[in-house]
Amino acid sequence: MNLLAFLPAVLLAAKAKHNIYFIDGFNCMGHSRVPNKKHVVIEKLKEINQDNTDVVLVWDGRTDDGGYTRKEQDDDLTIITTRDGLTADDYILGEIQSIHESGAKQLRVAVVTGDRKLRKQAHKLSRVCNKIVNPSVFWSRYRPRLAGLKHKDPSEYKIPPGTQAMP
Repeated sequence: MNLLAFLPAVLLAAKAKHNIYFIDGFNCMGHSRVPNKKHVVIEKLKEINQDNTDVVLVWDGRTDDGGYTRKEQDDDLTIITTRDGLTADDYILGEIQSIHESGAKQLRVAVVTGDRKLRKQAHKLSRVCNKIVNPSVFWSRYRPRLAGLKHKDPSEYKIPPGTQAMP
């Protein structure tokens, strides 16, 4: 048995980076291609199932939500509802700043927002925040790939009646 054949796979696994997507919830719902109902956004994001990817969905809290930030965990999806007085933007920037201060090198952070102010502030932390993604682009390109919807088995594709499959 040749152990050298396994070495590239082991080296790639050791260098694999962990991806974190911070999503500004209410900001995203105002964009095209993104559902405009909170529960639909959550259900669609629950479909994301990648070993090296976490999604943090952050909602702005309201005064009737209580005086604390709530956190719900559902596999790779973390849902945060901020306390009254703390915006989703502030929460996301605080988390990115914490990652920056911890010096974590194996993390790739992306922020999904259309908010110009948040985009500009996240860009200043570019050593940590590798991508700033428009919500429409995330919803149409990133989410299907992260949920495994872009790489179907060819046998799962439906062929319209009256056409023949390519040999």
